[in-house]
Order: sequence, then structure tokens, then C-alpha cells
Amino acid sequence: MKLLKSVVCALLSLVLVLALGISAGAAQQPASKSKTYAGYEVSVIMMTRMKAWSAGGTRFTPKDNKQEFVVIRLHVRPLEKQGTFALTRELAGVHAADGKDYEIALNKYGAALAADGSLIELPFAVPVGTQLESMHLGSVTFDLTKTPEMKPKAGS
Repeated sequence: MKLLKSVVCALLSLVLVLALGISAGAAQQPASKSKTYAGYEVSVIMMTRMKAWSAGGTRFTPKDNKQEFVVIRLHVRPLEKQGTFALTRELAGVHAADGKDYEIALNKYGAALAADGSLIELPFAVPVGTQLESMHLGSVTFDLTKTPEMKPKAGS
């Protein structure tokens, strides 16, 4: 009987681990169809609203408490060779439901990419609660209306 209980417990543990692994993988699945931009395959994964955003050891905050960062997580994969995904402020922006447009919150952005792709985050400073409709990279537009929005961590 003890052996049967041990086997059942082991099987339940295995099922739980597999279920968690599947749900974690599903959380990173693209929210939009992949599109090609400047030799890269780009997919939108999710958005997160934050009071502050950190990158490379630097913490960024909006100019006042009426703004927040909407950080858009992308999966970017080089189509030809491994390289650096680079953007300037003029190339990346978001369009809000109220008709206003917002540029990326950084003057320049660069991320080294693995050959099979990498997750990157693009921050946009917008008024608190702004509903985003789309994001553009150059002339390529991504629909954000069905993109999952992750709740920020406490203190973020």
C-alpha cells in the first residue's frame, strides 16, 4: 500500500510539473502573428504597466505621477544572422484609443539577439490608464487590442 501511495504521489507531482511547464510556455506565446521588420521576425507577447522600468542597471521613471510605463514584451528573431536589434525614438511608437501617439521612452534602443531569438522589452511613457490600440516599428504595425496585459508587481 505504501508503494502504491508513493507511485500515485510521484505521478501527481509529474502531472503538476508538466502542467506548470505548459502554462509557463503558453504565457510566452505570441499575442500577435509574427511580422517581418528590418530582417527580424517580431511577435508581440504581452504588455505590463509599471511605475518604473529598469534596464542595464538603470532605473527609469516617468516625468510625473500622471504617467506610467507600458512595457511591451516582444520576441525578436533574426532571419539571416545573429545581430543587434536596434531602434531609435522615431522608429518605435504606440497609438492610443484617444487618437494620440507616443514614442518609445528611450532615445536609442539596442539588444543583442540569440540566433533563435530573444525576448526584449520596449517601454512607452503614457498617461496613466491609456488604452493602447497598436504599436509600430517603422512601417510595420502590430494590433495591441488583444494583447494580454500582465499586472505589475507591487512597487513596480
